[in-house]
Amino acid sequence: MSKTPSAILNSKIHGKKAFLPDDVENSVSTALSYIWTVTNKKIDSCVFEQDKVRIIFKKNEGRTYIDLQELSSSFTFINKV
Repeated sequence: MSKTPSAILNSKIHGKKAFLPDDVENSVSTALSYIWTVTNKKIDSCVFEQDKVRIIFKKNEGRTYIDLQELSSSFTFINKV
């Protein structure tokens, strides 16, 4: 079994590693890749603070805050079998 790029990166980070089921890891990876792409790859970092996320952009382009609690009420979750 070959390691994915995220598995290789995680193995280099010190501290306790969180293990996610493959389907959850794939969903999170897809969502983050989408965000990174639609922002023209200008995101420097995302910091999750309780029910909010702070997105900091590269090259002093500023930051924005998103209320995740407010957004989650409009999601429709579909269970895949």
